[in-house]
Amino acid sequence: MKRHVYFIFILCLICFITIPCFALPLPDKDFSREKAIQDFLTTDNKDLIEGIWTTENDQYELAIIKNTFSVEKGYDYLGFITQSNDSAWSPGALKLQLKASAASKLYIGSLHEYKQNLLIFTENKLTGNTFRLMDDNTITYIQTTQNKKEIKHLYRIYPNDKIDGKNATLKKVGSGSGFFITPNLIITNHHVIDKAKNIEIVYNNDQKIAATVIAKDAANDLAILKVDDFKGSVSPLFLGNTQNAKDGDAVYAVGFPMPSMLGDKAKLSEGIINSITGFKDDVRMYQISIPIQPGNSGSPLLNEKGQVIGVVTASMNGAATMLFTGTIPQNVNFAVKINYIQNLISTLPDGLYFPATEPQENLTPAQIMNLAKKAVVEVQIKEK
Repeated sequence: MKRHVYFIFILCLICFITIPCFALPLPDKDFSREKAIQDFLTTDNKDLIEGIWTTENDQYELAIIKNTFSVEKGYDYLGFITQSNDSAWSPGALKLQLKASAASKLYIGSLHEYKQNLLIFTENKLTGNTFRLMDDNTITYIQTTQNKKEIKHLYRIYPNDKIDGKNATLKKVGSGSGFFITPNLIITNHHVIDKAKNIEIVYNNDQKIAATVIAKDAANDLAILKVDDFKGSVSPLFLGNTQNAKDGDAVYAVGFPMPSMLGDKAKLSEGIINSITGFKDDVRMYQISIPIQPGNSGSPLLNEKGQVIGVVTASMNGAATMLFTGTIPQNVNFAVKINYIQNLISTLPDGLYFPATEPQENLTPAQIMNLAKKAVVEVQIKEK
């Protein structure tokens, strides 16, 4: 009898040790970035959504981790506050809930606008329902405020190069494209560098140098960067004339789309000018059929002579358009015209003079690529 009781005791002990009986409790007020990293994010997993993320205005910092907790069992991931500039939110508060969808890198969930009881969520206190992991370091979602819908972002700030959360070097948290117009000046999009604390350009896949913003035009989504002591052999691109552009013209873009997936070399894409005006007949823009991916922003738009006639700036957002219209747009993209680059250049204190270029013969796509890759750069935004 004693043996039988002893056997049952050992079996129960084994079951208790090997089978988890309770979900983890919610984080407490001492929950911090360091604690999240130590407790949940130090394992060598390949789950891209897990990590420390920050809102684009740096108001909140979140630890997004697998949902092994005692609440929201229908969701795969929860986001807990690790740091906040909002007195209504404290470390350990649940602010985000996500579940994986059938589509790769697409999550369904909600970001809480106000602090509330963790077990009671009301529709008017949630923002966003579709969260898309764009380039491993950026999540986009739709925020609804007072019946107005806006595209918002979360930016990854961990994992870093070192598991203890201290970086030996700055880590890339976003990227775009750009191109030299002089041996030390680069054109890119304003939205690529907006709010960036550190900017680095990568030329010819290996030469890296810090860049600073010397002029910007948020209204037209343009910025000029300057690099000092650059030792690369650069061949700046020639600026063309928008007066010669017309509907149906062949155009090209050279940039760095999705470098984390497609690689670090510049890629050429081709299409046509669908319209010499953009969204809602915006005269500042071209509508183009060139396929655009994350990372293409800031690419030069080139005509058949290899001259820059615009800057690739935007793609019709599929998720947002689906929300507004119920349909997904097919390859609807835009570029800001060269006129507005020239306007921005004219604001520089020293001014710049660009000699007129004589019209030349049309180039083949291979020749245009050879010309452009001597001038295009990847613009990397580094962690602050």
